[in-house]
Amino acid sequence: MRFWVSSAFICVAFAMAGCSSTAEQKSISAAEDTCGANKVMDRIGEKLDVDLFREIEMAVPHHHVRVIKPDTPVTMDYVPDRTNVKLDKQDVITEISCG
Repeated sequence: MRFWVSSAFICVAFAMAGCSSTAEQKSISAAEDTCGANKVMDRIGEKLDVDLFREIEMAVPHHHVRVIKPDTPVTMDYVPDRTNVKLDKQDVITEISCG
């Protein structure tokens, strides 16, 4: 009985951890932040619209922003001053990175 209760508690804890919906991304190191992504990391979790896109575009130094939606083909070339904004299917920002 004791083993079953412990196992059930562990399973519930893992299930609840998987339900966490906070969109959080660690900041990029200063050496890697060639595009100014750290300036807009606080936008992760927000729904992207035209106004938010323009706000991000104006906040990054080179104003070079690429929006990446799910299942959208993208080139694999690395452009150091380009800010990539990745979205989920509901147009919520899930990741911001350089490249």
